[in-house]
Amino acid sequence: MRKRIAALLCIALLMGLCACSQPAGQAGSNNDDTPNSPQAFGMLTLNMNAIVNVSYDEEGFVFSVSSGNEMGNEITESLTATSGLSCTKLVCDLIHAIADTPYATEQNTILLKQEMGSQIPSDNFLENIRLEAEKIAGDRSVILVTADQLTEDGYLSLDSAKELLMKHLKVEADAISGASIMQDGLYSLSVTRSDTTTHYTLEAGSGVIEEQTDEPDMDSLPEDSAMDAVENETEYSDPIGDIEPEVPDGEEAAGDETPEGVEIPDAI
Repeated sequence: MRKRIAALLCIALLMGLCACSQPAGQAGSNNDDTPNSPQAFGMLTLNMNAIVNVSYDEEGFVFSVSSGNEMGNEITESLTATSGLSCTKLVCDLIHAIADTPYATEQNTILLKQEMGSQIPSDNFLENIRLEAEKIAGDRSVILVTADQLTEDGYLSLDSAKELLMKHLKVEADAISGASIMQDGLYSLSVTRSDTTTHYTLEAGSGVIEEQTDEPDMDSLPEDSAMDAVENETEYSDPIGDIEPEVPDGEEAAGDETPEGVEIPDAI
């Protein structure tokens, strides 16, 4: 009997030692103590010529900041700590910072674009950012484009592109015309003002606008003026052929004939 009890104690002792030697976290089948790695919940791109991407977490706080072009890189390098800031606060700080640079001198719009696949912490998250941005925008127009307004490739839609150009140039919608075919990620748009058509390209991904060339609007000119414009462009006049050579006093121009009935006395 004593031998049996001793054997049972030895078995129990060995089982206890095995359990104690098992690494922490492997004693059970479920382990919920290790937190998941943080991930961005969404991204908002700010474009004021300088482009800055702001990623946020599921509570609307800043997750990371990156630049979208060289101008944006200069802005992001000047930032101090962004950890713990709300996305709304950082976007407003960025607007203030960019507005004080030459990049935004001729920029009449502030584009806020929610990138494809982004989620929002609350229903009014993006609208609150837009409203706060408008308070400090001054004369600039704030345009918010949400992810569901983008094309399936993540580009600005044609309607959004036209609105952006219209607000940037401060013209009416009917002034924008011309080719609007997207090629290589670009929209080609034309704006007619005061009988002059100006062509623009707009990057469908970022919303960056570039002016191209100016051409007279031939259809809006009177018929005579339109013909004059064409003739002035195509007709060539040789300035040298229009100038008569100077002839010294007392000499005849080469090729001139003596008028009939006029006698020229012999030289003395």
